[in-house]
Amino acid sequence: MAGSYNDGQVWVAELVGTTVLCVLGLGGIANAVLPGTKGHGIGFLGIAFCFGWGVFLSLQFVGHISGTYHNVKHVREEETGF
Repeated sequence: MAGSYNDGQVWVAELVGTTVLCVLGLGGIANAVLPGTKGHGIGFLGIAFCFGWGVFLSLQFVGHISGTYHNVKHVREEETGF
């Protein structure tokens, strides 16, 4: 997983993932509050949807490089022991 990538590659992957999250999430906020945009007034759910897509796409694009592991079953097992 992350062991096969050097520190520079992991750093760039984290930078790309953070940039995707910021552009989509903050872009959703800007689209919701700025008058004259197509998404003006999309509300809380629209903003949450934008941030959700930002997290999802970041994990899909570069998650394997930075070593991200998001399997709900295994995370639950680690936290609760079940």
